[in-house]
Amino acid sequence: MFRKLSASLLICCGLLLNEATVFVMEDTGKMMEPESLNARIQEVINTYQLTDDNIAVSYQNVITGETYAYNDTTYLFAASTYKLPLNMYYYMMINNGEISPSANVGGYVLSEAQRLSILLSDNDYSMAMVHALAGYTQYKNLMLQTFGDSYFSDISNADPNMYLDNYYPSGFLLNVLQYLYAHMEDFPEMLSYMCSDEQNNEVYNTIRDEVTVYQKQGWTSSDNAVAEIVMCDEPYLAAIIINDPYYRSPEILSTVNEVIYEYHKEMEDYNKTVNAYAEKTSDKENSTVSIKIKEVNVEPQKYVPNTDIFITIASVIFIIPILLSLIITFFKR
Repeated sequence: MFRKLSASLLICCGLLLNEATVFVMEDTGKMMEPESLNARIQEVINTYQLTDDNIAVSYQNVITGETYAYNDTTYLFAASTYKLPLNMYYYMMINNGEISPSANVGGYVLSEAQRLSILLSDNDYSMAMVHALAGYTQYKNLMLQTFGDSYFSDISNADPNMYLDNYYPSGFLLNVLQYLYAHMEDFPEMLSYMCSDEQNNEVYNTIRDEVTVYQKQGWTSSDNAVAEIVMCDEPYLAAIIINDPYYRSPEILSTVNEVIYEYHKEMEDYNKTVNAYAEKTSDKENSTVSIKIKEVNVEPQKYVPNTDIFITIASVIFIIPILLSLIITFFKR
């Protein structure tokens, strides 16, 4: 009997106090924001003991506008990700009527060269497309000036290494993705290759198990990179370049990619919660039902107690003596 009375006491008090707690949380609308993306990327950097010679990351939420950049202006070896702006440029020429998909480009039919370049990452077809445009230096400048922002399109900011091989900054690859996302209707064929199960990639992109991903990967024995559009409820863009002399690049790329995705999904949920609370608050303020008015001062903020909380506390104070009296009476018997 004593246990039953004790349990009743705890349940009554718990329910009443929980009601007060929930009310306070709803009243203030305070909630924990997810751990920052920078903190998560730094953890990866520390785990693998990376330097700025090993990693570059660029990210953008295209809905909220949130961006993140780590080492994004450094020219690292981006491997076959160069094929993304290259093919986009050719599709733009096709759309403008400047060249036909059936045109002979370096001994190959253009449409087939594009398919193999994006789908299978074929180097021969891709380099034929490069040399058909211009000399290598002119081609690289053309890519920067076509897709780069004000910083990257300024050739004076280019690293001389860029003209030696497939060196690009992750920030430039993000510019390419920004253009692609803004003009997706102009690249339907290329996008179909970028999300195909037949696409040849060294690293299995686990995010594709959850959402549609348009990606172009690049790799060598010690380098891995990806430029991708991830179609979550709030789509995002990501460019990741890993150059690791210890041949851990596939593992590091996969880890960074998943870290970004997990962060983004948490922020999606956080944004939904914040927006829902804002709408709920707005509905309450605009309701025709009688609304209790609170005093609000900006500096300093003044808290005006809510009578509902006092009623709850008073109820607890009132109930506890009654329950204690019942317990004492029981033992006296």
